[in-house]
Amino acid sequence: MTYRPAGDFADQVTISNFVYTPGDMGLTGDIGNPPRVHHGQSLRFVNADQAADIRHSVTTCNLPCNGPYVGNYPWANGVWDSGTLGYDAIDGGHPNPVAQTPTSLPVGRYAYFCRIHPWMRGQFEVVP
Repeated sequence: MTYRPAGDFADQVTISNFVYTPGDMGLTGDIGNPPRVHHGQSLRFVNADQAADIRHSVTTCNLPCNGPYVGNYPWANGVWDSGTLGYDAIDGGHPNPVAQTPTSLPVGRYAYFCRIHPWMRGQFEVVP
């Protein structure tokens, strides 16, 4: 992955059809650039796939988080995890398909992936 310029300011990333929009690392053009939020604000992630009974997560990983998907990669780095967005009667999850990053995240760029579908990857940036 090459370095992508920061995208527009945004307050929401929608997860739909296994894609994080904006900021999905698989998207080309401006829509794939990492959205920005100001320090002290949160970025909301909404799982629009819940209507099709598809669950997702947003789990941070060390930059660039772009290696091949294998049984032991990517690795969560413990900075933030949304938990499971969407409910499954077998192993639970959050019935509410919405999560927000903490407002206390330090300034910097963050990569993330879906623990359930680890080939899904994205980035966002916290700016002063």
